[in-house]
Amino acid sequence: METLRFYDELPPMECFSGDTLPAFEIKPEGITGFSAGSMVMLVEEHQIAGAVALCKAAGFVEDTVLGQHFRVQLTSEDTSQLCGTYRLHFILTVGGTDYEKLTGTLHVRRKVRAAS
Repeated sequence: METLRFYDELPPMECFSGDTLPAFEIKPEGITGFSAGSMVMLVEEHQIAGAVALCKAAGFVEDTVLGQHFRVQLTSEDTSQLCGTYRLHFILTVGGTDYEKLTGTLHVRRKVRAAS
């Protein structure tokens, strides 16, 4: 299935392996009925297209501040498995059609341990 690209670009991000990142709150604009859809965040190796290191499902949330949106977060457990540069892809699926809603680059560094 072809992925339609109606996306925004995140600024480059950086973290250490083992960090928990702030939650991503994604409110799809211009698509009706997205609450009946689903969203995943793919963490793909930057230099190898299609090499997915991690796939996380986003939860559907409805609150008084943001209204209906999707929420997903990279936890310490997720980032502890990563090191290097990755491309994040937020893919919304509605009615059998995939929409790439958001992309960005994430640099994950290993923590340097002090010599004892």
